[in-house]
Amino acid sequence: DDSSDDDASSSVGLFGGIGPLIQQEGLSSIFYGYSAMLFKQVPYTITKQCTFDLFASSLSVYAMTLSSDLPSGEVRFLSTVTAAFLASILACTVSQPGDIILTKKLKGANDKKIDFLGDGSAGVTRSEQTLFGLAKGIYDEKGIGGFYAGYSARLAHVAAIVTSQLVLYDFLKQALGVN
Repeated sequence: DDSSDDDASSSVGLFGGIGPLIQQEGLSSIFYGYSAMLFKQVPYTITKQCTFDLFASSLSVYAMTLSSDLPSGEVRFLSTVTAAFLASILACTVSQPGDIILTKKLKGANDKKIDFLGDGSAGVTRSEQTLFGLAKGIYDEKGIGGFYAGYSARLAHVAAIVTSQLVLYDFLKQALGVN
C-alpha cells in the first residue's frame, strides 16, 4: 500500500524536509524551478495588471460617452467586468508557454529521487533540465502548438479566477478612494 509512504513523506513538512533536501541536493535545490516560475509569472502579472488598468479606464470613458442613460455605477461595473475578462484572456495567453515549461520541469520523468525522510524510503522525482532545454524539447516535439497544449482548459480556469480577482481589486480601489 503506497498510502503509508505518502503519509510519511507528507508529515515531514517544510522544516523537516528542507534539511535532507539541502544535504542531498545542495542549497540551490530550494530554488528549483524558480526560473521556470518567473518565466510564467512575470508575463502573467504584468499583462494582467497593465491591460486591466488600460482596458478599465478606456472602456469606462467610452461607455460613458455612448450611454448616458445608464447610471455611472452600472457603467463602471460593466466596464470593470469586461476589462477584467479581457485582461484574464491576455494574461493566460502570454503566460501559457511558461506554464507548460513549468509543468514539464516539475513533472520530469525518469529523474533521480530526493529522499526527504532520510531513510531511503520515500522520494520525489524532479527534472534536471534547464529552462531553455525544456523549451527546445517542447518545440522539437510538438512545435509552437506544444506551448499551448491544454490552453482552453487553463483559459476557462484562469478567466474565472482572474476576472473575479480583478473585479474585487477594482472594488477595493474604489472603496479606498485609490485611482
